Amino acid sequence: AAALDTDLTAAEKKKFSVDVLSFKKLSVGMLILGAVNEINDFELVVSLPHGLSGYIRPTDISPPYTEALIRAAEAAEAEVAKGDASDSENEEEDKSDSDAPALSSMFHVGQLLTCAIKETHNPKDTKRKRIRLSLHSAEVNLALTADALRTGVTVQGHVSSVEEHGYIVDFGLKRRTGFLHGRRAKTYIKQHSNDRPLVLGQPVRCLVLECDADTRVVPVTINPTEVAEAQANADNVTRFSELTPGLLINGKILQRAPNGVAISFLNGIAGMVSTLHLPQQLFNASQLPPSKKVKARIIHVNLSSKVIGFSAQRHVVDNVGSSFPDIQFGEIVDSAAVKHVDGNIGVVVQLNESGVHGFAHISHLMDDHLEKIGKKHKTGSSHRCRVLGFNSLDGLASVSMQQTILERPFLSFRDVVLGTPIRVEILSVETSGLAVAISDHLRGFIPLMHLADVPLKKPGKKFKEGGKINCRILEVTPARRRLLLTAKKTMVRSEQPILSKVQEALVGATYCGFVAGIRHYGLIMAFYGGTTGLLHRTELSVATFEDDLSKLYYVGQVLQCRVISVDHNKIRLSLKSPDAVSSGVSGLSAGQIFPAKYSATNDKGIEVLLQPSNKPVTVATPHLSDFPQHCTQLARCIANEGDGSSVCNVLEKVAVLGCRPVIVSCKPSMLPADGEDMVLPSFSSLKVGQAMVGFVRQVVAYGVFVELASQLVGLVPVKSVADEFVSHPADLFKLGQTVVVQVTEIDTAKQRFLLSMKLSELGLHSGPPLPLMLERFWQEKSAIDRSLARSSAKRQAVYDTVVGTLVECEFVRSQSYGASLKLCVSGATVIAPTTLAPQRDELSEGDVVTAAVMDKDVENGIVFVSLAKDVIQTWTAAERLEKPSEGKRVKGSKKEAKETSMEAVDEKVPSLAVVQSAKVGAFTEGTVQLIKDDSIVLTLPQLGSALALGLAHQHLNDYRPASKRYSAGQKLKTEIVRLPTDTCPFALVSLGRLPKDTTKQSSASASSKSKSEVSVAVGDVITVRVKSVQALQLNVVVTDRMHGRVHVSDFTDKPVVGASPFDGIHSGDEIKCRVLAFRKVKSNRHLEISHHDFYEVAELSAKQSVIEDESLTKAALEGKNFHEELIKTLQPGKEVISYVKEVWKTDLCLLLSPTIRASLPLVEAVTSDEAAAHPEKHFTPGMAISAVVSKFIKPERLCRL
Repeated sequence: AAALDTDLTAAEKKKFSVDVLSFKKLSVGMLILGAVNEINDFELVVSLPHGLSGYIRPTDISPPYTEALIRAAEAAEAEVAKGDASDSENEEEDKSDSDAPALSSMFHVGQLLTCAIKETHNPKDTKRKRIRLSLHSAEVNLALTADALRTGVTVQGHVSSVEEHGYIVDFGLKRRTGFLHGRRAKTYIKQHSNDRPLVLGQPVRCLVLECDADTRVVPVTINPTEVAEAQANADNVTRFSELTPGLLINGKILQRAPNGVAISFLNGIAGMVSTLHLPQQLFNASQLPPSKKVKARIIHVNLSSKVIGFSAQRHVVDNVGSSFPDIQFGEIVDSAAVKHVDGNIGVVVQLNESGVHGFAHISHLMDDHLEKIGKKHKTGSSHRCRVLGFNSLDGLASVSMQQTILERPFLSFRDVVLGTPIRVEILSVETSGLAVAISDHLRGFIPLMHLADVPLKKPGKKFKEGGKINCRILEVTPARRRLLLTAKKTMVRSEQPILSKVQEALVGATYCGFVAGIRHYGLIMAFYGGTTGLLHRTELSVATFEDDLSKLYYVGQVLQCRVISVDHNKIRLSLKSPDAVSSGVSGLSAGQIFPAKYSATNDKGIEVLLQPSNKPVTVATPHLSDFPQHCTQLARCIANEGDGSSVCNVLEKVAVLGCRPVIVSCKPSMLPADGEDMVLPSFSSLKVGQAMVGFVRQVVAYGVFVELASQLVGLVPVKSVADEFVSHPADLFKLGQTVVVQVTEIDTAKQRFLLSMKLSELGLHSGPPLPLMLERFWQEKSAIDRSLARSSAKRQAVYDTVVGTLVECEFVRSQSYGASLKLCVSGATVIAPTTLAPQRDELSEGDVVTAAVMDKDVENGIVFVSLAKDVIQTWTAAERLEKPSEGKRVKGSKKEAKETSMEAVDEKVPSLAVVQSAKVGAFTEGTVQLIKDDSIVLTLPQLGSALALGLAHQHLNDYRPASKRYSAGQKLKTEIVRLPTDTCPFALVSLGRLPKDTTKQSSASASSKSKSEVSVAVGDVITVRVKSVQALQLNVVVTDRMHGRVHVSDFTDKPVVGASPFDGIHSGDEIKCRVLAFRKVKSNRHLEISHHDFYEVAELSAKQSVIEDESLTKAALEGKNFHEELIKTLQPGKEVISYVKEVWKTDLCLLLSPTIRASLPLVEAVTSDEAAAHPEKHFTPGMAISAVVSKFIKPERLCRL
């Protein structure tokens, strides 16, 4: 190819400037690359280079698709003329032949298309410029000839025929078409068409696989990867006219300019890359060295002026549109930092930490007209802006800094929020209502029925054009650009929550709505967004069965309705006072506390009489206990006993939480401490960050509704339910379950508030004190066991077995779960789990062995024991040494064994005396013996192997199964909460807490320092709490004001290859680490020039070898990079462990340490066909991989493996 006219002359090089594309430089017939931004019913919205946007009509896609549209229109007209639909057998066939495919079935958002400009329109009376585009192959490939189709070149065409084994592709060229075999379209169809085959007229970009001079039909492929990687070279592109948008080239930088660079390609042809399309969004051409080689894709070509524009951005080179994570249309960004000033065209700003950038045109910088960009918008300055749209080709969001744009409540129909109060201007008064203006380009309508609370016949007498009126958004349909409002004062001024979806309706809540219809059986009530409910005539407060409802109510009347049920997307409503439903409970108020007496049992719970007034109320079953597994059993026990006072004093205190309807609770977490009054929160008293105890009111797909005392109900969105991802909240939380919540957001206008149940935000110490929960747990368990024991002799035998003693058992058989035995005394069933019966295979049926009683399950009639030698030897007193030893056959009859075991039961185990010498609050090590759903049984080796009991869930919000967090034999640090008593053989302990440094405690106490003031130094060994678990690091809380991180390479000395070291680690866990260094991190308020706002983050290591290395002192670590020593060991042939960061096309990107990268070819990493087919699914971020060092490139800090 010749250099042609696009080569730079010497004069041009002295005053070189990139010719940036703009609307004025567009011309009909010009070729341009676009990215599909929106797919509507009747047009495609396409992002074009440099902030431009175009549209494609359905008739501008391809001739076959236009013909399909014509057939569909003719068929619709014929159907209307025909009248009633025919029931002939050929009707479905005719319909399928005449229907045109939807645009969404042929295109996908982000798809890159080569377009021809068909028309430009710039009306003087509006700022909206219109660019009409065409995808017709004959227009896009107008400059191409049949000879231009060469092997390796890509060209856009459309499906002209669907054949048995593939598709015929028309490129708009004479004497040459393409054939796309079905197997070569399979990948594209799977990725972009939901496994639907290509349709007639669908545009496709093809790669020519083989082409000879005499070939009329050339084989092509549309495999996305092959098409994206195909490059133009001197063999397949020989003329300037063959350069079309979408071609990928290898170029070299010729010259740099403030607004871009010039590149040379194909033996001398020159093109331009503007600043906005530089590689990696550098926005500064000076960072690119001269003669640097770059990959770029053509984004526009003007064949008449021979101007070519390129993009070197990564997503364009990869042939896909850009995405915009964590940013929404209409979102206001409070602090967007200017990254680049593009001449006097506009500025580029960074919108969030995800790296999303936006472009503000000079006309959108201020409300006043600007001739040039001044110092106020210089690089590094920070501004408030609003997102107006997205350009997926430029990879930039369109933003505005104009104050008028920032103050607009809505920008489009899509971001209108139902129920929002707004003041609008009246445009015209019609007989059917008012046409109003919400903003410059948003219009709405107020129907006649919604002009006032009472019907108006002549609205013209009350409303005038140009007047202002207060309204609320009633309905919005973005597809039809239809927006309805209501001006009813009762609805506009109502402080009731907005009901816009059936799923948002809460039973017991009151909503403001209007009568939409009157039927003989009741009223049809309507709310926002078209949501309706039935107000049956039996739920009307004034109507009787003989009343004519139309005489009592009118359409449009506003009523305050209470939801009484939501079933199968149907809402049932009531006007009756909730107090009327519970007769005899008048005079109650929220916050009152009464003793109560049991009266009866019903399907909802237990009926009690509040003392001394004997007012009857129902305590719902979930409100009997803070432990969901105890609630049903307690209700049964109270019914059996006939007196709640004998069942751990459940009814000693009953709190009234609300009166509409009446809700009473016995939950200890909801009751105040002795001598204190109950504190009732109000909406006005709520504060962001406030933590409170509540109970689950309703569980929906998008979150959990939690009710607080005084019947305040807030929503916990599904993302705030837990630190881990939760797909189905209903699987984890039950109605009435006690939870601890923290207020995260308050909407005063709508009287709504959002909550969070994340342990990382609340902390393990939030909610009721753990000692109180442990005491209550044991009291309820004891009461339940005592009541169950009376129901059968088998349960009584188990109940009478004393936990913490040695008993004689007869071996029955070995099972998969352990050893099955029976008590020699009573014959009760005994189980020794596998981990507690190491010698079970040595025993035979009938053998009598000594066992240590660990726990008992009275309900199922099972005693749990241990046959472990160390426990039995510790428990065996010196005077009983001649008794049968653990795991050995007992000589003598079973009768003798029974007599012996009876003596053992009555004796005290010496280890209990040891634990009595301990103090409450002392820390000691515990060994897990039994793992149950609600509790963990441990032994305390340092205290004579005494038994201890801890809660499986150390917090009310902790839903994680105990079996996944604990294992038999696991060593835990425990804190003694209560010593064993005559009624409780266990020491009650909290789990997972490490000993506190008493020296630091006394020092902190003397100086009255808080936890946030405790100093942490490099080299210190500290205990931290996990805040969140990410693929490559743990984010931890060091102190109240300091956070840290543990990199995946610094977590363990012995990682498991093929797994992540973080498997099994959860938010809230506590781990021991050594501080390696501190690094400064910019806060979101940091500005390069004016505000140097930093905060410190601790770099930590949890490796045991690092923690135990006493040489790693402050002097040894401070000022040094701990991981630099690793570089010295990276010699060829050395085996190393690395961790997956991401999967590239041909390599794995790995990390050896936080600062040392590595790469491993995929061909050497994969070990199965499945991994080769989907490496991104097999090699997950954080996975440990063992490999051998091939080469270390020191300047790049990159290790080849």
